[in-house]
Amino acid sequence: MRCSSMVHKGRQTERQRAAEVANEFVEEGLLPDDIEDDVISRLNREEPIRALETIIQHRKGRV
Repeated sequence: MRCSSMVHKGRQTERQRAAEVANEFVEEGLLPDDIEDDVISRLNREEPIRALETIIQHRKGRV
């Protein structure tokens, strides 16, 4: 396997895992409505890493 295809596969896996985690937060109702709307919007635009970053920023603000 070429290095570039391994990197692509790693990024694809990273995006899939980010989407799974973000979806879990949404499904469990762990976010306020405005944050949830932003996360869902990012997931719909196929931006799972940005969706997860939004969740992390929100959670950091709560600590």
